[in-house]
Amino acid sequence: MRRHGRNTWTSTVAIIALALGSAAIAEPASADPPATGSPAVHGTVVAWGGGSSAAALTPPAGLDDVVDVAASDVYDNPYDLAVSADGSVVGWGGAVHGEDRPPAGLDHVVDVETGAGFALALRDDGTVAAWGANTTGAVDVPAGLHAIAIAAGGYRGVSGSECGYALAVTTERTVVRWGAVGPNLGCYGDLGPALDPPAGLTDVVAVAAGERHALALRADGTVVGWGSDVVGQATPPPGLTGVVAISAGQDHSVAVKSDGSVVGWGVWGESGPPRAADIATTSSATGSDVFLRRDGSIAIYRGFGDFGTPPAGSDFVAVSAGDGHGLAIEAAPTDPALVGSSAVQPRVDANPAGTAEAFRSTAASSGAASVVRLYLDQSSTAREVIVGVYADAGRKPGRLLATGRTAAPAAGDWNAIGVDPVQVVAGQPYWLAVLTPAKSGMVRFRDLPDGAGGPTQTSAQTSLSSKAGLPPAWRSGTDFANAPASIYLATR
Repeated sequence: MRRHGRNTWTSTVAIIALALGSAAIAEPASADPPATGSPAVHGTVVAWGGGSSAAALTPPAGLDDVVDVAASDVYDNPYDLAVSADGSVVGWGGAVHGEDRPPAGLDHVVDVETGAGFALALRDDGTVAAWGANTTGAVDVPAGLHAIAIAAGGYRGVSGSECGYALAVTTERTVVRWGAVGPNLGCYGDLGPALDPPAGLTDVVAVAAGERHALALRADGTVVGWGSDVVGQATPPPGLTGVVAISAGQDHSVAVKSDGSVVGWGVWGESGPPRAADIATTSSATGSDVFLRRDGSIAIYRGFGDFGTPPAGSDFVAVSAGDGHGLAIEAAPTDPALVGSSAVQPRVDANPAGTAEAFRSTAASSGAASVVRLYLDQSSTAREVIVGVYADAGRKPGRLLATGRTAAPAAGDWNAIGVDPVQVVAGQPYWLAVLTPAKSGMVRFRDLPDGAGGPTQTSAQTSLSSKAGLPPAWRSGTDFANAPASIYLATR
């Protein structure tokens, strides 16, 4: 989730997993490109601060299914970006160079970054899109680039010149830079060879682009810096290890360690570098650092007077610092599972169209339920999915209690499917069933490897149609032990 501040553009990448209701946990980085099928925490965009630009920076209505945000810190040119769960990008704020207006047809995006007069987007296939001012060639993405991480940086030069540059971590874990100073740009030569990645820089998993310096996080938890180092902002402290997130500002840098502590170097105010604890990740701007704590709350360090007060609460999953303002993603309220599992299970499973499979689960609590939530793997080709709730009949599905269907199943995401209202009782077993009707493609869902879980059973009927739906009287097919699946019964 991205970040930025006054007359400087910064970036931070956090290698963390955030689980609702639990602490952020440091995870090993992956060299593989992001995938839309990967589980993501969706939520609503929340903004604060902005001073005289607060009205322009108010997020549009309906941004309640967002997975990434980026606040721009370009002075007197405010704008913000957000990535929706469907991979589209939304911008707002009225940027001078059209940075808040993503290109038509831009989709499958998993990350956005804001730079000096331009913006970047990383797609789930590793390709990169750029738009906005191209004064320095920052919009000219290298041909054939496939990336696992991106960063956008730079600053505003004399006469309003946009001195932007971009970084990407390739699938080979090396760093590529583009965007360089040209003649008569007023960029003071700061985008010259000094910003080229150091020779031999490998095994990189994340990058951060500051105003005139850059950082790279390696898989072993060490940090490498380069570029302008007049105040030591590009030189990490000796012995710095165990880093899981990095951020670069105008004249300072921040690293978050796996124990939740923060290390800062470069120029700071009289109070010195931040001494925060229990931090999951951070986002830097020229005069502001925003921290997302492990408990999901937000803290600010060295903010400008007009930066405002961050929102209260402890259910945030991402932050981004901009010019005098900030963005956060507030996790969408979860609907507790009455029956079944709300976790994305490890194995991809499938049944031929026309065959149903039911998973046995004990009700965690009593209540009236009216929706089944089903996670479909990205590879699912089902054009229709029918779900149902069965009573238990001696370790096999009994009477069909409720059923529902969707004619527009979404692969790589949770699907909320309305069912007939059904009352469940805590401690009682139930069966949750999944069916793709005959001639409707193949449903691919998630469950446990066979033998690792609880009772599961396919239907003896193998040609169940859309018209017939799930059978009122279940006929047993093959028994397995791969429950729970990623399916659960909820109240709404």
